[in-house]
Amino acid sequence: MTRNPQVNYIGRVIDQYRQAPISRAKITLTLNDATPIVTYTDLEGIYRFTVNYRERSSIQGTLTIEADGYRIYESSIRLSPDKNDLGDIRLLDENAPLTDTIPTSIIIAVIMGFIIIALLLLKSSSPKKNNNQQNYLIHMNIAMIFTKKI
Repeated sequence: MTRNPQVNYIGRVIDQYRQAPISRAKITLTLNDATPIVTYTDLEGIYRFTVNYRERSSIQGTLTIEADGYRIYESSIRLSPDKNDLGDIRLLDENAPLTDTIPTSIIIAVIMGFIIIALLLLKSSSPKKNNNQQNYLIHMNIAMIFTKKI
């Protein structure tokens, strides 16, 4: 690596649902050992900034994005000179319901966990039945849950 290489980075900020670019969003890159870098997105939602590596192979920092009408985005980021396209960052409308911020797969997993625990509790508290019959009922209940659309 050459001494003090500068690497140009590019990324884009878009609306989570409409996939439309968000212009005039404020991008702040806070590096652990330097003054924050501040830039703004253009009309196409594209932002650019330059980082000086000072003989390091990667840099850790925090990327914060603020835009009128959207929730603030903040994420830890690890920059390296060999990957300068940061891709799309999708912002949520500030009026979007809170459930939109939690991935559906996590919600489904939590619900399934509660259902399995409830079935296990029912199994242990129900009067003794034939084990085969009880196992069959539990498997049927679980199969019905998986086949229902959530």
